[in-house]
Amino acid sequence: MFHRRTNTLILGLLGSCSLFLSQQAFATPTHTTDKWQDIAGISWSTDQVNWGNDVVYTGQTVYFKFDMHKSNLGSHYADFLKAWIDWDQDGKYEQSESAFFMHIVNPTVTPQGTGEIPVNEMYSFTTTGYTLTNADLGDINLLVRVTCSESILASADDYQNWNHQWSVGKNKYNTYFKPDGHLGQGETEYRTLTVQSPPPDPVPEPTTMLLFGTGLIGLAAAARRKL
Repeated sequence: MFHRRTNTLILGLLGSCSLFLSQQAFATPTHTTDKWQDIAGISWSTDQVNWGNDVVYTGQTVYFKFDMHKSNLGSHYADFLKAWIDWDQDGKYEQSESAFFMHIVNPTVTPQGTGEIPVNEMYSFTTTGYTLTNADLGDINLLVRVTCSESILASADDYQNWNHQWSVGKNKYNTYFKPDGHLGQGETEYRTLTVQSPPPDPVPEPTTMLLFGTGLIGLAAAARRKL
């Protein structure tokens, strides 16, 4: 059975967070193993009830949900999940675009060198809503990565020693966690959010209009008879 932990994340879509990546073009991220953490789901919803990867429409408010699964409990300090959304569809991650960042501290850290402890835990993160406009029409790319504290520090050439993981602040981990490059642990997945204009209201069929008109004539006749 999965042990599910749910968190709510504020959606900083208009550059309110200063820790976005600047002018970072899409590149292929790589990982060595997803033995410790993997991405179990990337979905969105307009009612926070039905989640999936369906087409959405301008005028709707969309919420995103990211699920991280842990197969094993390691000896590193923490696990991380981060998502990037290319809102302006230019193939780059810019400061004005949103970057989601989740930080999960290992509840029980195993001693280094003793291997891993099998677990089966699911962590779910749900954003606040973002209302879609005509500026969002088209296909919007999402990139989501999960990894651990040790892998992030190693990728940033800031791995001093094993215990250093516990002294690095959350903001620095956020800065180091990039959408490309190699990370030892974890996984990367992609999704495409398709935003369309709402479908037009259906035009009544001729038969329906005929019946409607006949009904109006009947009502008018009945009213005259009563006069």
